Order: sequence, then C-alpha cells, then structure tokens
Amino acid sequence: MASQEQILDLKRKALACKREGDIEAAKSYLRQAKQLEQNAAAETNQEKSPSQVEKQQQEMPACRATVQQEDVTDDVVDQEEDDNDDAPRYEDPVNKAIDEANLEELDHKDVRFSDTELIDYEAMQDMREIMSEQFPTEAFYQERILANKRAALEKKQNNDIPAAKQRLVIAKQLEKAYTILFQTSQVDQEDDGEDYSLLDELFAADGAHSENDDGFFEQLFGKSATVLELDDLDDMDAALLKDMMDAGMQVPSVEEVMQSAEERKVAAVAFKKDGNLEAAKAALLESKRLTGKANQLSTLLRAIENGVSEELDPEVALGDLLKAGDEKKVQSKIKEEVSPTKRLLSSAEYREQAVKLKQLGNKDAAIAALRLYREALAEEEKAKVAAQKKEWIIELQKEAALAHEQARRFVYYTRFMDEKVGSAMTSAWRLYAESCSSHAKDLSLGVESASFRLGRRLEKNGLRSIADSEYNFLGKSCDPSECRIEVSILELIDLHNNKRLCEAVGAAPEKNSEGQELNLPNATSIRVVMIIHLPRSAEVADESEQILTFTANLLSNDTKKYIFGPSQYIHAERGTSRFAKLFARRLSRRRCVAIEVIYSQTIVTKGLFSTSSTTEEISLGSAAFELTALQEKNFIAMDLPLFEARREVGGKLRLAIRSGSPFGEASNVSTDGGQEESTDPGQSPNFLENYSQLVFF
Repeated sequence: MASQEQILDLKRKALACKREGDIEAAKSYLRQAKQLEQNAAAETNQEKSPSQVEKQQQEMPACRATVQQEDVTDDVVDQEEDDNDDAPRYEDPVNKAIDEANLEELDHKDVRFSDTELIDYEAMQDMREIMSEQFPTEAFYQERILANKRAALEKKQNNDIPAAKQRLVIAKQLEKAYTILFQTSQVDQEDDGEDYSLLDELFAADGAHSENDDGFFEQLFGKSATVLELDDLDDMDAALLKDMMDAGMQVPSVEEVMQSAEERKVAAVAFKKDGNLEAAKAALLESKRLTGKANQLSTLLRAIENGVSEELDPEVALGDLLKAGDEKKVQSKIKEEVSPTKRLLSSAEYREQAVKLKQLGNKDAAIAALRLYREALAEEEKAKVAAQKKEWIIELQKEAALAHEQARRFVYYTRFMDEKVGSAMTSAWRLYAESCSSHAKDLSLGVESASFRLGRRLEKNGLRSIADSEYNFLGKSCDPSECRIEVSILELIDLHNNKRLCEAVGAAPEKNSEGQELNLPNATSIRVVMIIHLPRSAEVADESEQILTFTANLLSNDTKKYIFGPSQYIHAERGTSRFAKLFARRLSRRRCVAIEVIYSQTIVTKGLFSTSSTTEEISLGSAAFELTALQEKNFIAMDLPLFEARREVGGKLRLAIRSGSPFGEASNVSTDGGQEESTDPGQSPNFLENYSQLVFF
C-alpha cells in the first residue's frame, strides 16, 4: 500500500511540471498519484463492512463511474503507446478535460510540509513561485518554531540535553528560514506587526489570557524550575541558556553570585577566628564554588551578549576569548604608555610648587599648580572616603557573622541554662545581625558614608556575649552521676530552601509581592527520626538499634525556624561491666547516628458527594554523624546540613548530645569525683560578658 508521502510527492512533481509548461509530464505524474489513491481506497473499502460500502456507493455521484471507466481506458491507451512508440499518439478529449480538471484541483489542495522541508528556504522560495494558497503562512512557520522550543524545554526537563539541543537547532533554522522568506518581503501597511494568533495559542491554555509569562514555562518545567539552579550550568551552553531565558527562566546576575561568594568568605574568616574550623572550611568551599559558578555564568552571558551562533565550536570560542583578552591587554598597555598621568604629585607637593612659583613671579604657572593642587586634594579625599567605606563594610560584615554565631550559642544557652535570659539574648543578637547587614548593604550600594558615623558603645542592659567558642558550658551543666545520654533536637532552620519541600508543596522558594517568603507547613507535619546504633542493655546486646522520634511543636514566623520539644534519653553505663565495655566499643563506630527529616503531607480529594484525605510521608533529607567525641568530652553541639544522594538539598538540624561524663578510659574507672560541679540554672553563669556593640549615629 502506497504511503501518503509518495502520493503527495507525485502531486508536487505534477504541479511543478505544470508551472514549467510540461503538461505531458504533469499528466503522467498525476495519473500515477490517482492510481495510488484508487489502490489505497480499494484496500480501505475491502476492510469496511458491506453496509458501509453500499452507503458510500449510494452517495457517490454517477459521473464518478464514467470518470473511472475513462481512466481505465486512458491506461490501456498508455500501454499501447508504450508498446509502439513510433505510432502516432491520440489524446482523447475526455481524458484531456479530466487531466486538466485534476491539475486545477491540485492547485487548490493543501500540501503538508515537514520541518526538514521548511528549513530548506531555497527550495521553499522555488515552491512559492509555483504555489499560491498552498504555500505555508507566517503563522504556520511561527507555530512550528514554538512547537520545537516547547519540545526542547520538555527534553531539558527530562535531562535529555542532546535532544534539547537538537530541537533548539531546528527552531533556530526555522527562524532563519522564516526571516528570509517573510521578513524581507513587502510588509502590509495595515498590519501592525503582531501575530495575535500565536499569542492566543500561548496564553489560552486555561481558556483565558494570562499576564504572567511564567505559566507557560512552569507548565513544561514544573513550578519549582522558574529560577535557574547554578548546578545546571554544567549541562548548558550559551544557546541553551538563551532559550531558557527567553522562555521565562529567571537567571541571577553575576554580581549577586559574587556577593554571595564574598559573604561566605567573610563568614569563613569569622568562623576561623572563633575556632570553628569545620564551619570555616565549609564556608570557604562554598565561596569557591560560588566564585566558579559566577565565572561560568559570566562566560555564558557574555557569549549571549556577543551573539550566539547555531553551533558554537568550543575551540573557536576559546580562541576568540583568548584573542579578545590579548587585545584588551595590549590596548590598556598602549593607553597607559601614550596617555601621560594627569597627576604625579600629592596635593601637598603641588601646594609647595604653587607657593614657590608665586614667589618667583610666575603667576600663570602658579595658578596651574594651584588648580592641580585642588584636583589632587579632591581625589585624595575621595580615596580616603572610599577606603573608610570599605573598612566599615568589612567591619560590619564581620560583626554580622559574629552576631549570628552569638545567637547560635544562646540557642543552646536557652535550652540547657536559662530560658528567660537566653531567649532575650537570642532575639537581641539576631536583630543586631540584621542591623549590621543592612548598614553594610547601604554602604555597598553607594550611600554616602558622611550620612552616619560608626562607633562602639557599652549599652546598659545591652548585649551580653558568650566567650566560650567551644561550647563547654553545655558540659558544665550536666549531672556526672547520670547513667544516660541526653539527645536534643533544638531547631530545624533554612527549610524554606529545601528542594524536596518545594516540590512537595508545588512552589519554588519564591517571594510574594511584599518581598517576604512564602509560608511553611505547620509545625506538627514535620518530624525527625533518629536511629542510634547502640545496645539497650547487656541482655539484649544484639539489638543495637534505638529509634527516637522528635516532632516540631512551634514554627517561628519571623526566623522561619521549627522549634522542637524536650530532650529524650537512652540508657548508658560506665565502668568495667560487660555492658559498659560493649557500649564504649559500639560508641566508636562510624555513622553511629542516622537522622531523617520527614514531612507528612495531607492530600485532600474532593468527590461528588464526599471529601476524603490521605497522608503522604515525604523525606526532606538525611544526615549521619559519629559519637566518638563523647570519649573525650561529655557533649556534642553541631548544625547538620540535610543531604540526598550526597548533595545538599537545603535545611539544617541544630542538635546537642550530652552525657554526665566522657566515656574514655580515664572516665570509665569511676564516676565519683573528678567532675566540676554542675552550674545552677537559677544563677547567672560567670561566662556571660557585657558586649560593646557597634552604634550608628
């Protein structure tokens, strides 16, 4: 059975021959197409039921039988002519009229074109000359361009980058053909240049127009993909990034990424000064990662600005980049050599020259030196102000990092020492950190430094600091006689940046019109499951797994943190007993504790007469750590980032684990004596100090 493409190809050839004046060849192609159509129709009729065939025969006009009979006669005549080429040809007037009618019918029949044919603009230009109404319209070209871009976005969502690039190349080639075929032609004076049919198709997915372009992008890419993730830059080139931006993806600026990298670098310095080497190392690695992503994003954006070709050759692009860098260096060097410096001396030296020239009577030279003196004085003052502003920005950023660390220490102080004092100091330090960050941002945005002054002042009933960077106050408040381990989950922070939670609630970490982040799920839907691989007792030593569950009981709207309830305990022993030795040996295992954060999402299904709800548990990330530190000291305090497949997914757990005394060999001998007395929470501890804070005036 002949395909529809073969029939269309024969009709195209017949139409082309007719336009060129070769009627005989056109008739030949048309007869072959008709024969293929009749064969296809006959095979189709054989598959239909007798009632359908009888109905079609009744509806078929009587003249159709005559035409078919004449086509058969015409085929017999053609066969006889092929047998005897020297015999004179006889063309039946009836067959001639039928062929002309068929050719006329071909002029008004739609012809479909594939993307490959539409891209060949040279062939399409030739087809335009021999076709009229059948030639593809501008709307059809733009529809195919849009369809290929949509397909590219779907392929990108499925992580099929080669297929996405292939679709984008087809879309670009169609745009090129569209530009050559239509935009260079004469423009209708009454046409305003807007293709409203495409706009209707783009925005009429829900039956009405929408003013938000992100709707189309979210439909293809998911609601959590309207903002570019920096890790996706590894799978993108300039052409793909440009099309993503055209489709509505929000891309952060290079300055924003570099500013984030600088903030992490400053935080790393502050952590190192406080003795928190692990946090300093993590902050420094994040700063380096962000710096690399900023350079990568800058290269792609620069390529987009300079114009992206359909197929970017990496070697050519690298050569152009190196060439541009060399030219820039040469130009700057020539500029420095040719253009002499306007000012070589300081303002004091120019002032001395002006005085000497005036004493010598050279009035014009003295005036010129005085003018240079004023310019040098203004530049020196400007440089002094800029240096002062830079110094203040660095000091404010360090102060903000210190304030965040103090707020963290007072979170532990609130739980284990004095809730009233600790809660007040935690809020005060967080406000102080926000104030320092705000003033640093104002200075970096160009606010005149003369508008305020920076100093330090010891306020009455002001900030109090915890100088203990090692958090030893946590161990001092323990009871040495207790034979148990205390496990506390204090806070779950930065959960609004968790990727799994954003996917579950169907929204990216966006901001509303007031600039505040979207609401988080209620506290009772978040819980933490902790598995501790330690034995319960000597009798059940083989059961080396204890499970603790913590459920959040409060969501702090101002800080976007989940607060958890009281501590939980597991049994522990010290000494020379079999269980004590087994417990100490299991304590030194790697990944002794495993943690998973779970979100219980309620899904409501509305029926015709009733409404039902189901609960689905979604893992927001996991973490693991060791307990070997309890062999040397009696507490552990840390912030654990959440991971999934060894990649951070957003969010941190702030926890503490305490015991009466360490589990090392020196502590296993006896639990009597050798320990400092516990601190009474009712008394003010002596390690709180008054802090001289920065004051803005």
